[in-house]
Amino acid sequence: MELILPHTTADDLAKIQQREAEAARKLRLTPFNVQEIVFELIRNWMMANTGEDEGYTFKQKYNVDPSKSDIVLDIAYNWKAKNAEKLPAVFVQRSDAKVGYPTMGQAVSRNPQESEETRLGFVSFNVEVACLATTLGLTEQFADYIRQPLMLFRNEIKESFGFRKFSLNEISKPTIYVEGKDNFVVRLGIEAVYDEGWTVKADDLKLKTVSRAIFDGVIGKPMLNQ
Repeated sequence: MELILPHTTADDLAKIQQREAEAARKLRLTPFNVQEIVFELIRNWMMANTGEDEGYTFKQKYNVDPSKSDIVLDIAYNWKAKNAEKLPAVFVQRSDAKVGYPTMGQAVSRNPQESEETRLGFVSFNVEVACLATTLGLTEQFADYIRQPLMLFRNEIKESFGFRKFSLNEISKPTIYVEGKDNFVVRLGIEAVYDEGWTVKADDLKLKTVSRAIFDGVIGKPMLNQ
């Protein structure tokens, strides 16, 4: 993120935002990268906004240095033993990805002159954000704190990264965490859909312009300017 000086004009701000959006779009979306986007969004939110800043009663704060952080943030299945008992905690993971196609044969456009065919598929899956804490009330507050960037900035995320859909669509009820009987978990469900397109270019004889001549049957000569 670039530093915006006080004298920055509206045009300068628009150019900065455009450059940032273009840089984000260069990232090829994959299920793992989408999981990383959610992870980074939550991390940046917690670094810039503490629970107390947002009006919650808990005082735990996040720090990028795990040894100084009161909150654990990690990708699911990457839980470290030294962080296993530290709460509150946030774990991000994705479900199985489903692939669909808008047309039969995947093709959405063709260019016979260059023997090219453009194809398109849709990739969709859910990203689950598990919010863990030690008491029921703390778990509810902590999950509400974590869900804010996922709702507040959904449109910006969608536009910046080129999602077809990016939407927080589920906040589960608190349940006892299976791996820790004395702890509770609230799960946030995010639906992510993006396009994956590619062009197939055949290595064959290209169809170019075909010349033609029209003859007049009476005089037996070609007709000009046709």
